[in-house]
Amino acid sequence: MDKLVDNSGRPNYGWIKEAVGEVNYLDFPLANTMDKPLSTGVKQRKFNQFHFIGVLADNFMAGLAIVDLKLISNCFFLCMDTRVRLGDRKKRDQSFGTRHSLIK
Repeated sequence: MDKLVDNSGRPNYGWIKEAVGEVNYLDFPLANTMDKPLSTGVKQRKFNQFHFIGVLADNFMAGLAIVDLKLISNCFFLCMDTRVRLGDRKKRDQSFGTRHSLIK
């Protein structure tokens, strides 16, 4: 797939089996509540970004998620031993810009 949003402004939804060449989110026809198209600068501020990277192996799962909401950002990392029961798993969550120790 060459672009995520096609030439008519419609995004390709669903399971995408091939790599996307360009995530052209600014080509999406985003409009205000009165259906007036938004400018490119407003679109850049309106779109939120979410990134996720996951690793799956025989004995563990790990995931890193980063969300950018323009005013605030948050990061989440999870590493689990898949041989342990669900109730015994622990997670750590830390927001950017705060002081938080992962060691207690």
